[in-house]
Amino acid sequence: MPDSIPVASDLAISLSVLLERQDRRALRAQLHAAGSASAGVQTLNLPGRISSGRLARLKGRLSAAGMGAFALGDPEFPRLLAGIPDPPLVFYYRGAIDCLADTAIAIVGARRASRAGQELARTLAAELAGAGVVIVSGLALGVDAAAHLGALEAGGRTIAVLGSGADRVTPLANAPLAERILASGGLLLSEYPPGTPAAPFRFPERNRLISGLSRGVVVVEANQRSGSLITARLAAEQGREVMAVPGAPGYQNSIGSNRLLKSGAALIERAEDVLQAIGAEAQSVTPYASVKLAGRDPAGLAPDQQALLDLLDGRAQGLAELAATAGLAEQDCAVALTELELAGFVQRVGGGYIRRPSQF
Repeated sequence: MPDSIPVASDLAISLSVLLERQDRRALRAQLHAAGSASAGVQTLNLPGRISSGRLARLKGRLSAAGMGAFALGDPEFPRLLAGIPDPPLVFYYRGAIDCLADTAIAIVGARRASRAGQELARTLAAELAGAGVVIVSGLALGVDAAAHLGALEAGGRTIAVLGSGADRVTPLANAPLAERILASGGLLLSEYPPGTPAAPFRFPERNRLISGLSRGVVVVEANQRSGSLITARLAAEQGREVMAVPGAPGYQNSIGSNRLLKSGAALIERAEDVLQAIGAEAQSVTPYASVKLAGRDPAGLAPDQQALLDLLDGRAQGLAELAATAGLAEQDCAVALTELELAGFVQRVGGGYIRRPSQF
């Protein structure tokens, strides 16, 4: 895919300079009173506030970073994002801006996700990307990274929304992933100007953009204090579809996602569930060929998984019983059983878990 030339609108540059000294909410109120962003900029352009030198310096910083910028009120500003209760006045980007026009789904979840959670996020993202959906996430470790990777491996496009400037990828471990996103026609997006470092308060702020760009948000593993729950709450406030993947009872990272399901979130097990939840037209979803969950080679199992598989047969056994017999903590046992279930080796039934007949 050819490289996109980043564009920074004059309105975005002017608002960026004003935002250097003014809170965005206060500035938004002034722009609203003026009737539009462009009219507000003219009103606020008092002598010395927006000098040509300051405008030129910001343009130079953007150009040096290979970044573009658009403002609320520009034709290129995403319609969905413009309609949220607290839209950014300016967003900065690196990459292919045209992917903002496509149907997008956010996939978010725990940074310390289980292997099964990451694999499921990767598979969901790949199958949705194969159906033409753009995958949005936050480029964090765990579920976010798995979702971005799944989209890339399926030949699709993905948007990473950052809690720093789009030229300062955080965490550094995901810098190679960010470059892959750009090389594949995706997008890095932020409401913070170039050079802005990551900070704890910026991640909850960026979460509203993750949901705001998307038709819906899928949560894959979240503990009771997860930032993903903030994204889900914001999605509900923005009128987006909230979806969650069910987790094993007793597993810490299942608490938040299962709570969402109890509150009415759509239950997601496969890509078709996501498309149905957002009311998308029926599409043919091709299974992710690189992640074949059923019929995997037992030789690739972790020791805990193999120990549990050896204990299972056609008789349903509960979590506590299996944990005690295998000598595992119940939480570790729950994680291993979920991974085995997703891999197609075991099945959850009313009384506990059984080994799938095809896996004897």
